[in-house]
Amino acid sequence: MASCRFDGCAGGPARESRAAVLVAVGESLSTTETAGEAGIAASTASHHLDALRAAGLIASRRAGRRVLHARTPLGDALVHRV
Repeated sequence: MASCRFDGCAGGPARESRAAVLVAVGESLSTTETAGEAGIAASTASHHLDALRAAGLIASRRAGRRVLHARTPLGDALVHRV
């Protein structure tokens, strides 16, 4: 069976939510803004952002009290390839 590192081997809605988060963070967005763009709860967005960061698809930086997330070149390549 093929490895499913990107989506943690979850199927269906979890995979779609993680993909929606990756697409949403095309520009620097906070976790709350990302959740709104993806149409999911902030806690769910946070979970997906952690996984995407671990996979090297997004980078996060602190800006005052907020954490901003944006796609890396690898994340951009994946989004634009699909």
